[in-house]
Amino acid sequence: MASVMYARVLRSNDAADALRAAWFKNVFAAAVLGLLAWALGTSFGGGAPVAGETSWLILSGLCSMCIGDWLYFAAIAHIGIGRTVIITMSTPALTALLAWPIHHQQLYLGQWLGIAFVVGGGILAESHQLQSATSSTAIDRKGVWLAIGTAMAWTVGNLVVHDGLHQTGALTGGAVRLAAGAVGFALWFLMRGQLHSHLHVLTQASSWKRFAIPTLLGTVVGMWMYMGAFKWAKQGVAAGLTNSVPLFAIPLSVWFLGEKPGWRGWCGAAVVLLGVALVGQMVGYSEIQQK
Repeated sequence: MASVMYARVLRSNDAADALRAAWFKNVFAAAVLGLLAWALGTSFGGGAPVAGETSWLILSGLCSMCIGDWLYFAAIAHIGIGRTVIITMSTPALTALLAWPIHHQQLYLGQWLGIAFVVGGGILAESHQLQSATSSTAIDRKGVWLAIGTAMAWTVGNLVVHDGLHQTGALTGGAVRLAAGAVGFALWFLMRGQLHSHLHVLTQASSWKRFAIPTLLGTVVGMWMYMGAFKWAKQGVAAGLTNSVPLFAIPLSVWFLGEKPGWRGWCGAAVVLLGVALVGQMVGYSEIQQK
């Protein structure tokens, strides 16, 4: 839902406008999740972060919510959304591959196949954007490397968050992660002499009108559940299932935006659905085996 709503307010590949959206969502969502963590307490995943885990959450936020997002918007400006999304679809596979030796989280063959279907279906769903971009612009090598850097930054963020959620609640973890991303952006703006103008973005009525509702849905609620996924599931499984956006975004974009995804979009969504079902089935199987 949030992706569709952001698509309605970000109609062009304007990296500056997208950067303003990322800055707003990090600051606003961090404040909301922080207040909820304080008000709801540990029973709902809130409370104070546990000593020794906060540094991992901060590192994850800096990698994913600051460096990764910044590289993502820079890549969009160079090679467009289609190419960028397809390259960054490698994030779940990279997370699963590296979680194996780092966190000793070995996946079953069915889980690997499910992740492959999710990634492959997402690539297929986005391939129409890649085709249109290729026909109109030459490949920008800098943009490709920026997109690869995005995938690596997001992967590192996925991996290090594991050690920040052993005892810290998902709600608190999400607040710390977003706050770290917001501080990272603020320091970057400060070094560029742009902090004052970006602070002004947070007070503009137009920013609240455009970004508040998708931020509540996609970042406040979404981050809460996202952190729960990485807290209770294997890193590769969580990364794979949370990458299944095309499954939901395509029918919603047809309904609300009047888009025509074509056969690639619908087939890609079907492949993603198959991958999600396969990963879910294997998660249940692995739990039975452990018991």
